[in-house]
Amino acid sequence: MSIISRLNNCGYIVHNAMGAYILERENIINRAVEEVGQFNSKVKKNDIKKFMRYIIDGIVSHNGEGVVGKIIPSDKKSKQMAEEIRKCFTQEGFDKEIMPATMEGAVIRYADIIAYTRSDILDAFRLRNNNGDKIIEEFDDDYLSIIGTLLARHNNFEKMLTLENKFLLELYGLSKRIKEMDEKKRTPEEDIELSRTRKEREILMAKYREFERYKIEYAKKYVRSIRPKNEVKTKVTQMMQNVFIKDLVEASKGKKYITMTPLIRKMLFSLRNLNVRKIVPYTKRIFESEGLPLAAKDLVDIFADTLIDTGIAYNLIPKENSGDIKPAKTEEEQAHARKELEQRAELKYERKLFHYYKRQNRRRLSYIYVNVLEAMEDITKHDIEIALGERDCENDLKEVYEITKINPIKRLIVREYGEIPERISSEEKEKLKQKILEIRYKEIERAIASKMAIEYIGGMTDNTILSVLLEKNLISRKKVIEGYGRAEQGKQKVDSGVERLKTEFSKIESMIYPDDKKDKEISL
Repeated sequence: MSIISRLNNCGYIVHNAMGAYILERENIINRAVEEVGQFNSKVKKNDIKKFMRYIIDGIVSHNGEGVVGKIIPSDKKSKQMAEEIRKCFTQEGFDKEIMPATMEGAVIRYADIIAYTRSDILDAFRLRNNNGDKIIEEFDDDYLSIIGTLLARHNNFEKMLTLENKFLLELYGLSKRIKEMDEKKRTPEEDIELSRTRKEREILMAKYREFERYKIEYAKKYVRSIRPKNEVKTKVTQMMQNVFIKDLVEASKGKKYITMTPLIRKMLFSLRNLNVRKIVPYTKRIFESEGLPLAAKDLVDIFADTLIDTGIAYNLIPKENSGDIKPAKTEEEQAHARKELEQRAELKYERKLFHYYKRQNRRRLSYIYVNVLEAMEDITKHDIEIALGERDCENDLKEVYEITKINPIKRLIVREYGEIPERISSEEKEKLKQKILEIRYKEIERAIASKMAIEYIGGMTDNTILSVLLEKNLISRKKVIEGYGRAEQGKQKVDSGVERLKTEFSKIESMIYPDDKKDKEISL
């Protein structure tokens, strides 16, 4: 849905922020306060509301792609938390910058990664591609190497863990030194030092590979001992999960922050990175990566049309800001659309959408206009970067995005400069952005309607969305049935989201350092 939001210039969708937003939108927090009050009249409403702050922080912190490592809770007022949630919908990647406000939220950030890392592996053993082959049949050496380290932690083999940590620290230090020397002009003496450092790293790397072979054999022996054999995946992943949880608890004990010991933290992210490379691309069903994005886009367009035809979307534009923006439909046309909506049976989903927003207090929905404006500015800035070749257009609807959004910007740039320049100044970019925003603002009613449609769909379950798509013939039952398989490894369509995850989770080298120099965590 996030790419559809971008396509319609109305914002971004972030799953955890959406969860917190739905609590507010559906008035669930106030209802919960009332419910608790009925069961225990001695509890003050303000105390319950303060407790709900922990609930919201937990939902927002349920983001395993956010800031990790040493997590120090950031004390925040409710107003600041609400503003951070809002920015998740208006600024690209803002959700990854948010720090938990509570210790509980910091634990949830780690817990999310630990939980889905295990479930990804279990999925791989369970799911089959179109040929009937499981995504993975057994743990290979890459997994066994990690299993060996975690098994050593499980069995409290401190010497083995300390040795590995020393290997990794020395290798990281040598690699960092080589990179620093590579990036500067060197004297003949420094060239000799660089050559010597590279040789030292090669020797150390050979020793570490030998150590890894020992770990793999150690892990194989453990795997072979598991009975019955069909329980291997369950028991191995359970052992790994228990190690991560135990390490998280022990490393955080007595501290004002949440952390893991450096080596086990590195193993967690190495495992996550391995899953992203070997499993995640093949867990998505074929129809989800091919037919579903276009079908979802069409559904948003249908729902947005309803909100435009009935005048619901236009009414959210403040009168003082409407200026020359005229509604797409006259009052007579809007009245006719509302009447038809109530009478035609096949428009039941559109009718539910209409009544949902009609019931909402306009003041409660006033944020939509503000958010769309702010998001439109952020999206336009990034679209200009794509048009100038400064960043790639990576999404499931790449072709549609380039045709409808990027090509018009390129034509505007060519009219301005005669060609697409290699570089333009920040001042020129700002002028270009304002020109494009002026054009896009004329479609503000469509952007608002799309935002409302996307938020409404975001509150549905996956099964409900699929039912709506099928009922409206936006995706065929045959395509869904055929597309329930997974692609064979190496034949899956490249998923830009997975590619970004690969990049993020491979940046784990520095994870082996302790959180503070005074910490004695290296020795475990």
